[in-house]
Amino acid sequence: MKEIHYPISIGLLLNGLLNFFGIRPEPGPEYRVIRHDDDIQIRDYPEFVIAKTYQDGHWHQASHNNFATLSDYIFGNNFGQHKLEMTSPVFQAPDNSKGNFTEDDGWHMGLIMPDGYQKYNLPMPKGFNVRFETIPAQRIAAIRYSGNTNPYVMQMQADKLTQWLKKHRQYKIAGTPRSAQYDPPFTIPSRKRNEIHIPLRGWSSARKKFFNIF
Repeated sequence: MKEIHYPISIGLLLNGLLNFFGIRPEPGPEYRVIRHDDDIQIRDYPEFVIAKTYQDGHWHQASHNNFATLSDYIFGNNFGQHKLEMTSPVFQAPDNSKGNFTEDDGWHMGLIMPDGYQKYNLPMPKGFNVRFETIPAQRIAAIRYSGNTNPYVMQMQADKLTQWLKKHRQYKIAGTPRSAQYDPPFTIPSRKRNEIHIPLRGWSSARKKFFNIF
């Protein structure tokens, strides 16, 4: 009997099916929830490492190019051709000091590196457009929403989270907002998990530090 070779593995098909329904097999950083108020949480995150890149231009094209650059790196286009596990979420932030998502003349993107990797033992990128950053343990405020996203939706959610923080003055803003997207574009919109994160001053679960990712 002639052996049949399937170009796409069962694992990839299953992974795509899970993502379509918003079931996330990709690992992400563990965090501790300090406070939960409807769709808003205060969280403590441990230290993690990201690979990050930057692209000029507006959000739609810049995010596409940024993700192509980072996915190319983790899927083996690096010195040693090492493949890394995909993680979630994908972080994005506009290139402006105010963190205003609608002023999108350039965008940063970051992918969390799998457990066990530090800056010194990650595969070396082949170009200068992928860099690594160690993000110290930090406390953040997060607001979660579903559906398709864009800079105007991101800004609306960031404004909503900022207003909540102004009403709860024990939490002090320490940086600019960033977007966190957990699902690929083909996921059913109602099943998508999107978030806006704002770093806060104060003790995290590990260190008294707070940093912007970008």
